[in-house]
Amino acid sequence: MHNKKTLKQSTIAFASGGIILFLSVMLTVFSLKVVKYYNKAAFTRERQLELIRLGNDLADASEFLTNEIREYVQTGDRTNYDNYLKEVNEVKTMENIINKLKELGVPEDELEYAKQAVRSSEALTEIEKKAMEAMTNNDYDKARELVFNDEYEEKAQSVKNAINSFLEKMNGRLENEAAEINNKLNRYINWLMIFIILIFAFSSINIALLYIKIIKPVIRLKNVMLAMAEGDLTQNVDVPLNDSEIGQLAGAILKTKDNLNMLVADTKKLLNAAIEGKLDTRADISKHNGDFVKIIEGVNKIY
Repeated sequence: MHNKKTLKQSTIAFASGGIILFLSVMLTVFSLKVVKYYNKAAFTRERQLELIRLGNDLADASEFLTNEIREYVQTGDRTNYDNYLKEVNEVKTMENIINKLKELGVPEDELEYAKQAVRSSEALTEIEKKAMEAMTNNDYDKARELVFNDEYEEKAQSVKNAINSFLEKMNGRLENEAAEINNKLNRYINWLMIFIILIFAFSSINIALLYIKIIKPVIRLKNVMLAMAEGDLTQNVDVPLNDSEIGQLAGAILKTKDNLNMLVADTKKLLNAAIEGKLDTRADISKHNGDFVKIIEGVNKIY
């Protein structure tokens, strides 16, 4: 019997199992990375929307004061007057927004634009107070002149410009942050897909090797053993003989079959000799091993 060197089934199983285990660990690692950067991207987007809202609220607060004072000097409606004073003295929307921006960790260079908008709005407030004073003195023309002239428009525009600069700079930074996070997210998603494909590929290879190297040979050997159990010793062991576990099993089954064939042949030889009266005929026990020797010795002694 010639044994050919080949990979053992246990080596193949351990190697393929180790590769799939490694790929599964990497898949888990990159899955966690994807979740991490997905959450980061979502958080960045939410923060961007919140900061944009705060910037717009800042612009709306300034616009609200302008609209209320202008409405007041034109109509004299105390509702507008009260709304204006409530915003300036109680609600203080712009001041609260600045504090909120600080809490959110807006960089100082961006925050400076928001503060500049507040300072410009405070300059407008001084003009607006003069307009209200003029209204109190029944000097309606002066009040209207103060909040509708070029100087007032220029200062109101400076508030809008500062807020627009804040929004532009903030959006630029957040867009860059979001782009960087999305790039990492996409990179990890690509790696994730690669490892999924590799796991699928190696699993398919592993299943193919399992069938070719183990299941198919075992089925063949099973059929040979079933035939031998029924007394059929003519079956061929159609499995390569090598130093793998299946190859060694095939070799052991082939040797068992050969030993049984020799046992049958020697037993038949002794019986035929006895029928012919050749009672001194004996089988060569050196050809047999183990308990087969005892069987042949027992048959030799009968005659």
